[in-house]
Amino acid sequence: MKFRNFFIFLIAVYFLLIIFKIFLFKYTFSEFRGWSEDGFLWSYCALELSKKKNPDLIPNFHFQVGYVSNLEIPAYLVGFLSPIFTLILFIFFKIFKSVYPFHIFLFFISLLDFYLIYKILKAFSISEESKIYALASIFFSPLFLIFSFKLRPDALALFFSLLSILFILRKKFIISSILFSISVFGFKIQSIIWIFFLLYLIRQVKGILLFLVFFSFSFIIWFYFFYLPISSKYPLLITYLLYSNTISVFDLKRLFLNQNYLISLAQIIGIFHIYGILYLLGCFQYIFYLRISEIIPPRSFNSIILNFSFAHIYHKLTKFKNILKFILLFQITLNILFFLFDLRINLDNDRFYRKLERITRNENIKVCSYLRQSNFYLYLFHPNRENLIHFFSRRLSNYKNCDVMTYHDMFRKTIIYKDSIFDFNFKLPFNFFKTW
Repeated sequence: MKFRNFFIFLIAVYFLLIIFKIFLFKYTFSEFRGWSEDGFLWSYCALELSKKKNPDLIPNFHFQVGYVSNLEIPAYLVGFLSPIFTLILFIFFKIFKSVYPFHIFLFFISLLDFYLIYKILKAFSISEESKIYALASIFFSPLFLIFSFKLRPDALALFFSLLSILFILRKKFIISSILFSISVFGFKIQSIIWIFFLLYLIRQVKGILLFLVFFSFSFIIWFYFFYLPISSKYPLLITYLLYSNTISVFDLKRLFLNQNYLISLAQIIGIFHIYGILYLLGCFQYIFYLRISEIIPPRSFNSIILNFSFAHIYHKLTKFKNILKFILLFQITLNILFFLFDLRINLDNDRFYRKLERITRNENIKVCSYLRQSNFYLYLFHPNRENLIHFFSRRLSNYKNCDVMTYHDMFRKTIIYKDSIFDFNFKLPFNFFKTW
């Protein structure tokens, strides 16, 4: 099969998956492969601004900063550190009054991401077969089968990083630097992992200097307009955000014995190539400029660099092609199983929110939630429901005088209303899977 035909086939499959999830679920968020309150935190600032409110503390919303359990901080600050994502979401809220159209928009951004990945692989001087297997390793991974369906800035950050690569290949280094700056400072700062990989692709001293000058200028703007004002008022928030997205170099179990690596085996193979080494160097940046023992872990779309690396390894190591094919087949099998598992989690999630939405239509009912996940998304879909009270708190005193109580974790979702208890539980057939 030709590379172009294989790409068209995967695009058709991915489009059908998107349509399937749009029509099957309304509340398409799941807790699998990422905490569900992340989507709320990324969205809250845009939501409040769209209602012409000054974003501040949600009533009784307690954000635990690291281990400082009693410290309250405004939830909107997460949005301020991703300003372009917040601006785009703000526009969607103003037009549609709901997060759902934006969620669908992110689905199609993921389609564009996949197209850009195809264009980049197509430009590589490797065999068609290598390109096909690299594209398969990307498609059949948590990044596209699961993570691209979440309300986060990752898909948009990836879009601008991939555009940056395309402009590097066209020798447009200034435009490439601006696009990469948008990815890092406009959407998600963890995208900075890509920088050494991009500099390697430039391979011209003049081009590298141009790229770094414009990137540094963008950093100065972001630093003085966003980082410094927030850091001066809430220094612990910046510390929390930096550390919450890292792994300690001394945490050997998470670094080398992480079971999630099994569903990204092709990426692990990709470490053994210059692209993979540059990716790891990007992960270790925190040690160099923060003087801490933390590194940025392989997470979300940042690790697609390793799939590019896998393509080159497959092309060069002709004697090991059968082994590499077996590794990829194993990864594909596991990811299809986990995709089906995620659909099952989504089914409970959707049923939970639909039931809660029906109960809370009477705005005289006070609704409280307990634990990390609960009413967050209902608030995003129905932002004018003032009766919804959101908690991220261990303070039991906050839950007095509630008409409806909800409890929500990955495998158990419960609504308590008057004398009725509504359970939406998923029982795993094997205890082994609870460790994933």
